[in-house]
Amino acid sequence: MAEAITVSIQKTTTGGVTEFLGFEEFDCLGSIKLLSFLAGALLRYEEEGIELSPQIILCQSIESVTRSIPGGTYYVIGAADFSPDLGKKILKECAALAQSVWAIFVERVDTTTVRYGVMSYLATPTSISLADMIAIDSTNFAVLIARADATTVRLVGAKGNSLDVAFSTVRESIKSDRDIVKFADSCVAADTAEPSKRYMRSLIERLLAGSHGTILACSTTDILEVEGMTDAIGLSPPIDVMKAFESYRADGTADALLELQRTEALLQGLLQSDGIVTFNDGGQITAYRVFYKPPSAANTTAEASPTVSGGARRRAFEGVKALVGSALKSALFRSQDGHTLYVGN
Repeated sequence: MAEAITVSIQKTTTGGVTEFLGFEEFDCLGSIKLLSFLAGALLRYEEEGIELSPQIILCQSIESVTRSIPGGTYYVIGAADFSPDLGKKILKECAALAQSVWAIFVERVDTTTVRYGVMSYLATPTSISLADMIAIDSTNFAVLIARADATTVRLVGAKGNSLDVAFSTVRESIKSDRDIVKFADSCVAADTAEPSKRYMRSLIERLLAGSHGTILACSTTDILEVEGMTDAIGLSPPIDVMKAFESYRADGTADALLELQRTEALLQGLLQSDGIVTFNDGGQITAYRVFYKPPSAANTTAEASPTVSGGARRRAFEGVKALVGSALKSALFRSQDGHTLYVGN
């Protein structure tokens, strides 16, 4: 059975990594030390003042990994012995290259030596995640290390085990994945095809990972008519995310891909705006810059509307929660540090 582990300051990273690799049926002291270093280094890795968030794959055979995933290819950058400075060396030489569809790989040659470099894979709107790709062949040892959010680095193994290293004194685990899945599923019709559901989940997860905090809501009615919702900018016609994706999935043309990319880029911009972004349950974006003012405050001035940022965003979410079950189908809160909350049916 696959195991999911969370590590915080109450449990050492090295101990957690050792346990995680045990579930992956892999025992290597050098790999334990390297993974423990990378778990901390990836949280806020910078070069020349620019923050980088590379994905890293530790494996026993990069040839086997790239052969088993769609469009897999790799370039070797160098080789080195296991040492305390190995992780720093790999990041220094490869992190700037590991962007977009490129990731860093570290291949364990033997108990004392590794090869490292960058690898790439086929990434389209219909592709599965890199974590799912490495699980295609669970007989070959492979671990994906990547930053999950502002306070957490996640390790996922080919056998399906995971380890969350949470650098936070506030909570031990940010169970954001499950919350995002619930919200994304509430934004599409129940009979929506599974590939379209997976796309919506992936899209929201990707965009939230790059946001500085927001509130998303799925409305069962016209949000502009909901009591307490103020200053909303309605989108007419709504931005149809599902239609753009399904058009691309149906014909795969360059024009369809361009339209889908435009839709994603626009939604990313909406999430950077103050206020709430609202969806309907057909996968359409209906409004943005929506602010919530409890009906009891209806006689206050417009300037008294809550500015949705920081602690005020959380207070606004607490108010929005009262609408779920009536005007709203669901709501999702995401703080700047990655804390995620969901409320819905």
